[in-house]
Amino acid sequence: MIIQGFMIKGSSIELNITKQEKENSAIRFEKLPENECPNDFFDEYIPSIIYMINVESYPLFLKSYEFKEYFSKYGIKLM
Repeated sequence: MIIQGFMIKGSSIELNITKQEKENSAIRFEKLPENECPNDFFDEYIPSIIYMINVESYPLFLKSYEFKEYFSKYGIKLM
């Protein structure tokens, strides 16, 4: 479930990390005892995730139709 949910491309909850980081995670995950995953398993990727949000995801969000539509209706109230 963890691999399918967080690392498969196109998953609705896919982590925004590099392909290499996903491959490293999969290798680490395979070495864990069955049905066990530490709570901090993905902590090392937090800096990468924040970086990707700042340079990729958030700018794309600001350009999205949905954001522009929402902002045109409610943007003045948000400021």
